[in-house]
Amino acid sequence: MTSFGRAPLLLKHAVRSPSLSVAISLGIASLVLHTHAYAADTADNSAAPTPSLQTVVVQGHEAQSDAQAARERLSKVAGATSVVDNKDVEKGRTATAQDVLAYQPGVYAQATSGQSAAKVSIRGSGLNSFYGGYALGIKYLYDGIPITGPGGTQEDLLDMAAVDHTEVLSGANAFEYSALSLGGAINMVTNNGYTNPGNSIRVEAGSFGYRKEQLSTGGVVGNGDYYLSVLNNERHGYQEDSPNRGNDVVGNFGYTFNSQLETRLIVRYRNEYNTNASPLTLAQIKHDPSANNYRWVRRKPGTVFLGSNTTYTFDDDSKLEVGLGYHHYTLTDGLHYYANPGQWDSTDLSTSLRYLRKGDTLFGLPSDTTLSFSSTILLPGDVKVRNPQTWEEVERVKFSGSRDTVFAIGNELQLTDRTWLSTGLSAANTVRDVRVTHATAPNTSPFPSSVDDNEWNLAPRIGLRYALTPGIQVFGNLSRSIDPPVTWYYSTGPASNPYG
Repeated sequence: MTSFGRAPLLLKHAVRSPSLSVAISLGIASLVLHTHAYAADTADNSAAPTPSLQTVVVQGHEAQSDAQAARERLSKVAGATSVVDNKDVEKGRTATAQDVLAYQPGVYAQATSGQSAAKVSIRGSGLNSFYGGYALGIKYLYDGIPITGPGGTQEDLLDMAAVDHTEVLSGANAFEYSALSLGGAINMVTNNGYTNPGNSIRVEAGSFGYRKEQLSTGGVVGNGDYYLSVLNNERHGYQEDSPNRGNDVVGNFGYTFNSQLETRLIVRYRNEYNTNASPLTLAQIKHDPSANNYRWVRRKPGTVFLGSNTTYTFDDDSKLEVGLGYHHYTLTDGLHYYANPGQWDSTDLSTSLRYLRKGDTLFGLPSDTTLSFSSTILLPGDVKVRNPQTWEEVERVKFSGSRDTVFAIGNELQLTDRTWLSTGLSAANTVRDVRVTHATAPNTSPFPSSVDDNEWNLAPRIGLRYALTPGIQVFGNLSRSIDPPVTWYYSTGPASNPYG
């Protein structure tokens, strides 16, 4: 009865509010329509087959390091090559080049007197050369730019400071670096802001007063990157009175303008003061191994190396690489050892061009071709022979204008899925301009006072490699190395006689 009595009240309110009644009716109608539509969709979907997707596998790979990329690139050479990741070496001592190169196949590396100088030989190259001044038989490069010139390689930059990885290419397998020497080439690649970001402090210490301290910083800013390192090394020496010390400053600055153009500037500076210890007799080795029969002092007040690498990638994915190098080095050698010590002052100017074309076909087979030009000229360069008591100049020999120039073409032809044929031809021009411009004593030797030697040589190369598995391959090659004489081989006198 009570609920029946309230019904007229609701009806009464409904009659008084016609708009509300219409709204309620529309809302109910809409709800009913949506409910029917949802029910119909549900019925249709239940009748339709459920779609299924194939399994998608997502794999993550660690970014390839520069050392790994270099190892992959050199694996395509039909000959002996290797890559040393200096980060692995830095887990232990990194005092000299011996620590980096000693365990590479076919490489002999022995430190001398605990200094940056090292006796390095590949396949017997440079075995008849001395240590402590110029290294022979191998072409050395930093970031693809040579520090080896017509006079050989001064050893102060072979301390391999701030290096990310080192490439070793034996003999004529160093074709891509236009190496003429018997031993091939060793290319040291400097750290950059990508490979060595952040700040670091490294300290090494050991017996006989060995110390090495290094501060470095690196990073990436926008399209550019930077790396800077300062290093000091010192060693008192095992033998008496044989101290060595040196300092390095290394910089590497890169910038990417766009997807096609990038450039990089490398700066290196080093000074050092070295005292080579003397050889010992068998009796001294047994009873007095720390003896030092004489002092052989070398001073290098400052070596400067500037290098620039610019790469342009064309629309067809071919590349043009342009390298420029400036290398100024001085050396006062033979103090307290030579009857007349020598003061060497040299500047090497280097230019390299490489055009790399990939993805072509030759005889219907996949083909990659490389054209290259390399030139290093000694300008200027001379040595002054001094009287050790008065420091008077007794002789001057000039080497300015001596140069090494190489034109080369190489091709990699894929014969089958597992077989590649490598061919190449280098045309090398070596110029040795040696002149005695001042002498206090007449030339009574059978050798002339000046030599102007200009020679052209061809160095062909052919190689074949076969991949047994993705990780194992066999190879063989026939090639020619030239190994031209260095400038000071042509001159006489104590200034150029490394054997005393």
